[in-house]
Amino acid sequence: MTVDLPLGQNVLTALNFDNVNQPGPATPAVTITLIQRGGDGDVVLPVAPLIPGPSLPTNPSFIPGKPATTGKECYTYTPDAASVPGGKLLVAVVCIPRIIEKNTDYTLGVIVRGGTPPYALNIDWGNDSPDALVSISQSGYTKINFRYASAGPFNITLNAADAQGDAAQVETAVQVNGEVKPIITAIGEALSPSAWFSSPVPLYAVAVIVTLAFWDGDLFDRRFGAGRAPQKRSQRRA
Repeated sequence: MTVDLPLGQNVLTALNFDNVNQPGPATPAVTITLIQRGGDGDVVLPVAPLIPGPSLPTNPSFIPGKPATTGKECYTYTPDAASVPGGKLLVAVVCIPRIIEKNTDYTLGVIVRGGTPPYALNIDWGNDSPDALVSISQSGYTKINFRYASAGPFNITLNAADAQGDAAQVETAVQVNGEVKPIITAIGEALSPSAWFSSPVPLYAVAVIVTLAFWDGDLFDRRFGAGRAPQKRSQRRA
């Protein structure tokens, strides 16, 4: 998982959660100090400091349908403090359903703050669906609706950029319930008659190109192949 760090000291721990959203023990803390090279060597420069804003939840994830959850947490979430522009640009996932169902609408809650608004937020859903590009006019909490059509685990990557071109990134993940297509089914769909015309590069065009290339190579080898022995002319003895 990828997350941006502010300048200075960052203390990182990791948690895993079970299917009822109960956290396991935290890993030992790892301290990472982010420095920026200055003229006199490696120093922590007071450039783009982190301006105080809303506190992030200890556990931003929930499981719809489990006790104490309604499935609407991300839609009704309200930050405990206002976000203001300025300082380092940050993007954080503050609310996400972790275990979801196929073909069902859900809400992802994100805070983009700092930097210089307006912001552009690009979301890669971790599958073959198009990325979402969200325009955000001011620093604060943003709700993004999403759904998945297929089952499996998916990593979601969020890239934010502000008006000055500064960037920030964070990753999260969801588990989509349902039966994952067997590999033989996926191959069968790829080779179905409709796939010959609906794929980005039509398969019939690929088949024609491969066939022509084979024929050309075979003809070239027969006429000019290095392994072709020269024919000797027969001579008659007097």
